[in-house]
Amino acid sequence: MGKLILCCGKTAAKPYEFRRTGIRIYSVEELCYYITQNLETVADEIFAEDLADFMEEELGLSERAERFRELLHRQSGLKDVVVCILCSADYYTEAEIKAILAQIDEMNALTPIQRRKRRADNYLKCGNVKEAAGEYDRILRSKESAGLSGKDYGDVLHNLAVITMRNDRFIQAAYYFREAYERNQNRDSLKCYLYALALEGDKEKCMQEAKFYGMEDSAITELFLELERLSGEAETTSGWYDLESVRKMKEEGNPDYQNAFHILLDWMKEEYRTSGRTAGR
Repeated sequence: MGKLILCCGKTAAKPYEFRRTGIRIYSVEELCYYITQNLETVADEIFAEDLADFMEEELGLSERAERFRELLHRQSGLKDVVVCILCSADYYTEAEIKAILAQIDEMNALTPIQRRKRRADNYLKCGNVKEAAGEYDRILRSKESAGLSGKDYGDVLHNLAVITMRNDRFIQAAYYFREAYERNQNRDSLKCYLYALALEGDKEKCMQEAKFYGMEDSAITELFLELERLSGEAETTSGWYDLESVRKMKEEGNPDYQNAFHILLDWMKEEYRTSGRTAGR
């Protein structure tokens, strides 16, 4: 699940799988962690009788499972159900549980379109690219998208561009990155736009666009030096590729192209995350 979790309770012989993310749960501690890390989407999955059955039959939590069923039958809210499950283990302190409930209150205060964006972001964070792409596309096509701030709308476009790059549609991705920057004014969206142009092999347009968007010569030089740096690291560090080498691999029909491209794309995503505008936030 991406984190080392100390489990003190019973370990399930048959795990419970959350269908939307494909994550499998083997313990009550993992269940608690999953819920808190997926608050945006868990409401679509947590109200399930088979989860109560899993708690009873696989985790040996008969009394807690019965309490869970009562809440389901009463159609209780998300906060009540979350508290019921989190109190099944000592994984979180009382103060931490209160903070989690405050997150739910914050989430409930969002507009429907804002909640849809956060749901899509969470899909992307969990690696459920198909679900994320579909949700982002529906958001952009909806009339309610007018209710998003310029930053949020731009971030939707940026994340959709990242997904589009995975499908080797560099021109379309470049378009999304450019439109993202026009709205969110995030320089990382602009950098990704220029990277996409370079990856497509249009270095001249990359230079032109950099100047059009006001990048000083020193910044443009730094941009291409960064690409050269990646190329240098490729010689000493396994798994690093620069844009030029990936482009050449594609032109030459090198079968390793796809792997190299996705490594580069992961780097681009990490650069974006560390800028403070995390995909999936």
